[in-house]
Amino acid sequence: MFKPALRRRSALLFCASALAIASVSTPSKAEQQLFYFYVNGLDEVGQYGLGVSGSYVGKGFDTNFSTGPGDEIDNNTLPGGLNSSSSAPGALSEASGNGFGTAGNSVTGHTANDAYDGYGGIGLEGMTQFGGLTVTRNVQATRGPGGATTLITTPFRDGGIANAVRWVDTFTNETNSTVSGTLAWANNLGSDSSTTWVAVGPDNTYLVSTQPNSADPVITHIFGNNAYTATEVVLDYSAGDDNPIWKFPISVAPGETVRLVVFNVLTADIASFGNTLDSKQGDIELGQELARLITNNGNPLSINSPFFTGLTAEEILTIRNFSFATGMPEANAESLSAIGNAVPAQITTDILTELSNLRLGVGDAPAGVASASMTGAAGIRIADAYSGNTMSDAGRSLIRLASASGDGAPMRRNWSGNGWRAFGLVSGFTGRRGAAGSIAGVSYDGFSATFGGDYLFTPKTRIGGALSYAEANSDVKGNLGNSDVTAYTASLYMSHSFTPALYLDAVGLVGWNDYDYRRAQGPAMANGETGGLTYGVNVVTGFDVPVTSALKAGPYLSASYTDTRINGYTETGAGIGNLQVDEAHIRAGAIEAGAKASYSIARSWGTLVPEARLGVRGALGSDKTSLTAQFVGTPSSLTGTPFRKGNGTALVAGLGVAANMSDSLELKLAYTGTYGRGTEHNTLSLRAILSF
Repeated sequence: MFKPALRRRSALLFCASALAIASVSTPSKAEQQLFYFYVNGLDEVGQYGLGVSGSYVGKGFDTNFSTGPGDEIDNNTLPGGLNSSSSAPGALSEASGNGFGTAGNSVTGHTANDAYDGYGGIGLEGMTQFGGLTVTRNVQATRGPGGATTLITTPFRDGGIANAVRWVDTFTNETNSTVSGTLAWANNLGSDSSTTWVAVGPDNTYLVSTQPNSADPVITHIFGNNAYTATEVVLDYSAGDDNPIWKFPISVAPGETVRLVVFNVLTADIASFGNTLDSKQGDIELGQELARLITNNGNPLSINSPFFTGLTAEEILTIRNFSFATGMPEANAESLSAIGNAVPAQITTDILTELSNLRLGVGDAPAGVASASMTGAAGIRIADAYSGNTMSDAGRSLIRLASASGDGAPMRRNWSGNGWRAFGLVSGFTGRRGAAGSIAGVSYDGFSATFGGDYLFTPKTRIGGALSYAEANSDVKGNLGNSDVTAYTASLYMSHSFTPALYLDAVGLVGWNDYDYRRAQGPAMANGETGGLTYGVNVVTGFDVPVTSALKAGPYLSASYTDTRINGYTETGAGIGNLQVDEAHIRAGAIEAGAKASYSIARSWGTLVPEARLGVRGALGSDKTSLTAQFVGTPSSLTGTPFRKGNGTALVAGLGVAANMSDSLELKLAYTGTYGRGTEHNTLSLRAILSF
């Protein structure tokens, strides 16, 4: 399907649409102290204890902690009464470096400790047992006691985060009524009454705290990256307060599940470890850099972000305080569909164009008027793949020319003199389509080849057929991806003259398109391969009015319709970020009106015919459609991934020159340009007809 030689050399598929996660390379900072996180959970004999593991997976318990007047949350205590912010399951009871970092080849011996006295007790304000919600906690730290690893250790390390802990709290409503309230996240920092808040992220994304003149590390608290975080989450903290409270309003409908995710990152620079704020400045800056990395600078995250490792796509889509890019990126959807739609459009357009262009001084008409004798040709140019409307160049250069001799002498280029002709056409094209809203811009190029023949059944009617092959590729701006198509098409066409001036041309085709694309899905690359049938029809009529025996001019009008199918498929290469895409039909029509002119110049070797054309093209029907897709393993479909079928109104201009070398050979070189708002398409084609 996709030929390696066709792959675009520029780096990868689309949007600017906020799909790429921030760089996952380790930030360029001095060596960092490595921390052990003590997470409250079960000990080696299955008994609950404080700080005994690097992870906790289990039931959530209300913490016995006052979050405001009348808002104490308790009555869901653990055995032994352990339910404060220091002892709640999945809370942190401590994290310390204890000299585990190295500088060069030596263990430093520096100790950074007392990050927490207790962090991460939860409960709904004013309610007990979470108002009837079922709550589970999944807490993972990058390093547990003794350096033990957990589920997130490798992804976080590879993602550039050395010291982190992640809480995933899941709230499921198994009751018959909606449960609403404010989740209070109660904490007790080791910095005590000297707690200093040294940095505040935009839109509640993060806070940074530490204790001056102590060995306490810098803590970066990370709360989310979306509008919910910015407008609804309340962060209750003040200078000198070591009991900050994070408040998350939640509402869970019957049968619904909602998740909240919170991160903590610790930083302590080995090379400049010290107790003053000045000595911790590098740690403060690094903490903010890592917060921006985890939150993707406040933009939607890739669904396979390394910082959400271990969660399924379905689970990720229930997270309330982080936003993820979902559905097929718009630019990819548009790229895939527009190419498939443009293939039949361009084939029918070019066949009609060549039918008219081949009416060069041929026939039995009275002096100065071209006859009904036609020659046929087909030219496929995937052309205008992104400026996109079907049959976008229909009627291009539809020109009838007076006979070169001016006296109506027959100039039949018939194969063996019996009405047959053979032809070939090759085209190269390039173009661009500008960005529109969240849809990224695209550039593209390609080539095509068409071979066929036709037969003059009557003096007024010629019928023929052609086979075409084409390859085209595109790059989406912003290194967001690229796509390719290979097209195989068979077409039938006819041309009929009602009078020497009035004509009707029509073409129909059926073909198969192979599609291959790559799109950026966070740090990964999703690959899609599929194919589908395509059908098209185009009809054009016009007048070729003889102004003189050599000059002809006249109007034309064309209409077209295409139906392109893209078979359903499943992406590969992006893990949980892969999409399962449903079958799609792209149906579109277009109409074009314009005028053209040509002039026949006699030469000793034959006839030279320059020609020109100008037209306006517009879409018929809506210029937008969408694909339906869902993430692999996620039962609910994600719809509304729009792309543009057409490009509104566009100006079409053509210039060409044909040379009738003899009764056996005809050559033509032509340029066509399509210019719309933010779009440009250029095609250069060479056609040859050989008669025997």
